[in-house]
Amino acid sequence: MLFITRPMCFLLERNRGVSTYIVINEWTGTNESIAIQRMAKLFRMSLDKADAIFDRILSGQSWQFEKTVSDQQGEKAVSFLGDMGFRVDLKPPDSNGGAPAVPKLPSQTQTLPRAATQSVASSRGKYQFGFSGTGGELFRIFIVNLILTVLTLGVYRFWAKTKLRHYLYENTSFANDRFAYHGTAMELLNGFFRFTIIFTLISVGISGLELMAPKEGQIARSFVSLLIFLFLPYFMVSAWRYRLSRTSWRGIRFSFRGKVKEATWIYVKGWILSILTLNFYNPWFYINQQTFWRSQSHFGNLNMEFDGKGRDIFKRFLLNALLLIPTLGFCFFWYLAYLQRYSWEHTSFQGQRFKFTATGGQLMSLHVGNFFLFILTLGLAYPWILVRNNRFLATHLTLQGTMSLDKVVQDMKNSGTFGEAALDSFDVPVDVF
Repeated sequence: MLFITRPMCFLLERNRGVSTYIVINEWTGTNESIAIQRMAKLFRMSLDKADAIFDRILSGQSWQFEKTVSDQQGEKAVSFLGDMGFRVDLKPPDSNGGAPAVPKLPSQTQTLPRAATQSVASSRGKYQFGFSGTGGELFRIFIVNLILTVLTLGVYRFWAKTKLRHYLYENTSFANDRFAYHGTAMELLNGFFRFTIIFTLISVGISGLELMAPKEGQIARSFVSLLIFLFLPYFMVSAWRYRLSRTSWRGIRFSFRGKVKEATWIYVKGWILSILTLNFYNPWFYINQQTFWRSQSHFGNLNMEFDGKGRDIFKRFLLNALLLIPTLGFCFFWYLAYLQRYSWEHTSFQGQRFKFTATGGQLMSLHVGNFFLFILTLGLAYPWILVRNNRFLATHLTLQGTMSLDKVVQDMKNSGTFGEAALDSFDVPVDVF
């Protein structure tokens, strides 16, 4: 147990009684993402390097750890790696006391994305999402981020956000392969600077106008506020486009191809009709949003599809409205769970549909538990809340059917961070699914 809780602690020891090399020849496990993560921790390397080494092992090549270890620690390593599905050999140094002849990993390993060369293996006709992060690990990141953000008067928050996303993405998997996040803190910082400069110039201009002509200044301020409200769809499209363009799975990037004009029409029409119909238009407004965001989201060159209808959820909407007051609002958890099940079950990729299995009771338990965790710990449990939310989604979400990725090719669409910076300034969430 000491060996497992302190992975490969012998790597930090001096060369004392060491006499063997660890050579990994093959992997026959079932969970690639977990194997890569534990391999990275085991050998004190980055996830990117572990992923490159893992690709080499999958291609049939051996990989050798560059340091020697004691026979006893080597045997423990064989047992630990064997539990993860690796076939490991222990090799003594050569006659000159050096490493045995095993090809070393090149410093710049170029591998084809696995999505372009392999189909995904399904377990009983479904592909499961997974989340392997822990509250303890995330708490350490959270504390460091908090301290550095305070010490830098908020400047470090862009690096904090990036580190958080890296952790959450790299601990989320689909069909046993983890996602990756490619965004950088400097991208977020640049977007923030551009938005801040424009917003500051507008604010200074309006303030100057109010001093010279108070009435006209108030009209200008109201007009700019309305303009910002109407620009929210633009900010959302820009932010979601950036987020997906920095996300990959099996080396293939995601992208969002939705147009700002279409989003603006959907939201402005939805806001107006919801007001005029006393919110009875809400089911159609919701479906129009989901159709836009989901059907314009791409993996490589292929897009997702959504075929939901507003009339399908209208009865549930009415039932929720009738029960909202008698149940003190708790019926909303059942309505929200129904919406999520409906939305995912009407979302498909390559003709295969997603399935979401959470019930209203389970969703209520999650959110009520999160509420008390946050209150009772004065917010310190926030990392555990994030882990609970991500694990809940991964546990209940699957893709049904058989999926082939032979036709998926890389089709990257770049995007800036202006929209994300704007939404961050107005504290508007980016998540749209």
